[in-house]
Amino acid sequence: MSNELSIQNLLPSVSNIEVIQDKIKNSTFIGIDFGTSTTVVSYAILGDETTPIKTDTIPIKQLNIDGGASENHLVPSCIAFSNDKLFIGQTAKLLKSKLHYGKNLWYSFKMELGEDNGSMYYNTELPQGNPYATIENPLDATKVFLSFLKKEIDQFLLQKNLPLDAHYSVSIPASFEANQRKDLKEALNYAGIPFKDNLFIDEPNAAFLSYLMESNSNHYRNYNIPLDSPLHILVFDFGAGTCDISILEIGRKQGKLYSKNIAISKYEQLGGDDIDKQIVKQILFPQLLKENNLTKDDIRTPEYEKIILPKLQPIAEFLKVKICKSVSANMIDRAFPSMATSNQRIKFPQTIPDILLPQYKLKYTTPDISFEEFSKVMDNFIQQNEFQHTENTHSIFSVIESAMQKANLNKDYIDLVLFVGGSSYNPYIQNALKEYFIHSEMAIPKDLQSLVSTGAGVNSFLQNGLNIDMISPIVSEPILILLQNKARVIVKEGTEIPYKGIVIEDLHPQKDNQYEIEIPICVSSSDKILNIIKIKSDVGFNKTDNIRLECDITHDKLIHFKAFIRDLEVQVEPINPFANRALTTEEIAEKRWLKIINNNAKENGGKPSAELLKQLASFYRETKNYLKVAETYEIIQALKPNERYENTICYNYSKAGKEKLSDKWAEIAYQKDKCPSNIHNYALRKEKEGDIKAYEELLEEAIRLGGKASCVTLGEHLLYKGDSDRAMELFRKAFDYYYSQYKRGFLDKDQYHWLIKAANYIDKDIAEEVKLVRDNMEDSSHKWFNTDNLASDDSLTDLLPF
Repeated sequence: MSNELSIQNLLPSVSNIEVIQDKIKNSTFIGIDFGTSTTVVSYAILGDETTPIKTDTIPIKQLNIDGGASENHLVPSCIAFSNDKLFIGQTAKLLKSKLHYGKNLWYSFKMELGEDNGSMYYNTELPQGNPYATIENPLDATKVFLSFLKKEIDQFLLQKNLPLDAHYSVSIPASFEANQRKDLKEALNYAGIPFKDNLFIDEPNAAFLSYLMESNSNHYRNYNIPLDSPLHILVFDFGAGTCDISILEIGRKQGKLYSKNIAISKYEQLGGDDIDKQIVKQILFPQLLKENNLTKDDIRTPEYEKIILPKLQPIAEFLKVKICKSVSANMIDRAFPSMATSNQRIKFPQTIPDILLPQYKLKYTTPDISFEEFSKVMDNFIQQNEFQHTENTHSIFSVIESAMQKANLNKDYIDLVLFVGGSSYNPYIQNALKEYFIHSEMAIPKDLQSLVSTGAGVNSFLQNGLNIDMISPIVSEPILILLQNKARVIVKEGTEIPYKGIVIEDLHPQKDNQYEIEIPICVSSSDKILNIIKIKSDVGFNKTDNIRLECDITHDKLIHFKAFIRDLEVQVEPINPFANRALTTEEIAEKRWLKIINNNAKENGGKPSAELLKQLASFYRETKNYLKVAETYEIIQALKPNERYENTICYNYSKAGKEKLSDKWAEIAYQKDKCPSNIHNYALRKEKEGDIKAYEELLEEAIRLGGKASCVTLGEHLLYKGDSDRAMELFRKAFDYYYSQYKRGFLDKDQYHWLIKAANYIDKDIAEEVKLVRDNMEDSSHKWFNTDNLASDDSLTDLLPF
């Protein structure tokens, strides 16, 4: 037999016309690459002996702004609603700078699937009941987008007289997990694309199938499989929202060629969108601030995230693409040109509409970026040393190395690196990989964006037509259950799926008379909870009761659990966690609050309840996130202009280290209400300005009105000046008040600071006592489960710390 790497050799039956069934002849096999920024649809049909499977992309008709339509196989994954028209695709993308994200513009919704955040788009112009569509969250947006595609696919089949019996395969990131797959499954069913257990294919695996098809057409050099060792192919799939790595092994066994997936990178939300966001953060946002004579402290975090970033990100994308095309055009034999790090600048050619914030009208006339600036942004994404990464950015090499470690391979053993995804056009990325994999061949197809959809079409042909699984999918991350004092791995990463019949029989309650049993199910680590099995009993369970768990994992990585104890059976299907990454207990609690507030805002015309926001601010205070406390109270102050929260805002900005904002709100508070605390804070501002006379007079005024904190502050000032008698008098006054409150249990947590400072001058033993009490005060714990309810086992294997 031939050792050449080709689809015929891996699937010799495909070229055997005798085994082709009527189903293949009378069917069209559709592949959908649903991308974060761009979606492509392809189809596959029965070919001939030379080309057993024929494939091509499907041009999708997209409505223009003038009411006409244009066709293109590249469909931006973007939806816009303007002038009572729903635009999907290219026109929606062009409207990005003119519309408002979450209100009448939606994009990158693929990467938010699986996150249970309620009505994220609570200001939407397409609420439930709208005759055009309903888009209140990312799942809604996905349903609308896929329904549009399904309609266009059906029209295409009719026009081209192709078989109307369509079978689908949909490509997704290899590291997409159960919650994300579950939401996508729901959206596909809604769109009329029937879900089957083998509907999904990992994007890198689809790219490999497409690569084989193109190799068959002599687009690439064909590889021979060595007799004594397998061929290793690393598929580098870098799109707008994900960096997905899949390592494939092609070898010989019992006289036949085989292909299998041996490793998938850990899920990381890293893609071209993240490069765009860093361009905004490092280059465009500072330019915007400078043009409007502002600083970062003048812009609240929600204003940046919900208004400024969505407006500037499309500009960043344009500049990025322009630079990448210029660098690529000047590369000779893939050698990096000197212009890639030059001072030459690229300008954005369009007029930018004013950016309206509650307090500012921002102008931005000349967005631009130099090649050198862009190169420095890219450094964050191509650093090989993990300690050199900047905050909120990840390197492509952390993803690559996670796959390499799982495969237990050294980079020198990678024979071929196959590039996939629109962001792989980036020459800075290509150059970094070329320097890293110095012994590997580089395969960079001309059409990186259609590669995956073509492979998905081929997969549909093989799966739905021939019932052949070309590359068996694997579990990308371990699946664990949390038990008393341990986390236990029940499915190891790299396990081939579907995998059925997993049984755990050695579990039991951790104590007698346990009325509830909780078994958290985690993916990747104990921080990432997918679901919790809960079993309750009115009479209580005993430690001798046996708990039996059964688990099945489908071809599409959906996980199903059953639990049995006594005569009780609990069946669990995966539910959505609050995010597609590991979360701390505080982050889980924050997501819960945001979901409640999003849904509340939806019911109240886009405005959340001030009372709910106060509860959210209290949560932030408990977790010491003082910046979010201040910003949340700013929203509350805007909702309740007749109520006084200026001092709270001032105090929390100070705790967050935002002194400029703290000083600003100190003055606002003082002008609105001259109470002791407001006077005290305004006095501190005067001290910073060097006006010591005003500082002293204001503190004296605050003391006359009953301000005890001002006694401590002025006392320390007078002690420094040498007036120890008056200082000690003020310390005693503050101490007597705060210590009395402390003994009665009425002292607020934030006032412990003042009691300790005063006690340091009056009674150091009491100061130490109070400090110890304060330091031992337990912060609120936000657990998704009760550790007292966890199950237990007696095993000593497959354990992880937790």
